[in-house]
Amino acid sequence: MSNLLPKKTAQFTGYILLLLGVLFVLIMLQIALPYLLPPFPTDIDFLANKEDYLTQDAFYMSAFYTHISSSCLVLALGLPLFSPYFLRKFPQWHRRFGRYYSYLLLFLAAPSGLIMAFSGSGGLWAQIAFVCQALLWWALTAQAFRLALAKKFRAHAAFMIRSYAFSLSAISLRLFSYLISYLRYEYDIPCPSEEFPYLCYPQIYVFEAWASWIFNALVAEILIAQGLIRLYLGPKFN
Repeated sequence: MSNLLPKKTAQFTGYILLLLGVLFVLIMLQIALPYLLPPFPTDIDFLANKEDYLTQDAFYMSAFYTHISSSCLVLALGLPLFSPYFLRKFPQWHRRFGRYYSYLLLFLAAPSGLIMAFSGSGGLWAQIAFVCQALLWWALTAQAFRLALAKKFRAHAAFMIRSYAFSLSAISLRLFSYLISYLRYEYDIPCPSEEFPYLCYPQIYVFEAWASWIFNALVAEILIAQGLIRLYLGPKFN
């Protein structure tokens, strides 16, 4: 794989991505913590928009709490894995964190997200988007783990970038939601709106559900194509 970016540009891009990763982890923690602390409210943010039968369903709520807690850990564990310094200075911890990341995602975060996807807001097409997201998240991570065991490190790094891009889709979903809300406010568009129906629920949520992971997947492919893996791994890894 050729490194298409100049080295200094690639290094600067890497630092910016790490800083953004730290910011996104902090945002996710801020979102998740109110749900995980007593009195464990069900009338705020995400759960406030859910039907009562879901918030009173033990199976759904178990999946919800499993998903938000494991996803926070997945984001936090994944972040140091993309540090070249951490890889070169602490290779054993890199492998250990990689296993923890993979196990949490494969056995907790993605399966619980899949359970929640079938009850996603926005109707059938939004639910299909969330189901596809959960399945692809699981498959990309499983492939990254398999490639690491096979010592195919360049391919492993590419699939880890893809996996972590999907891990960040919850952040992207909220960013798209905030952006659309800002545009509605800026241009004084009421909802429901006959003139702009696709800027209002449920149509807009279908767009956000698909865009949250498709956008991240495209960014991941651009980064891979621009040769950041070569800079990250160096010449000695296959």
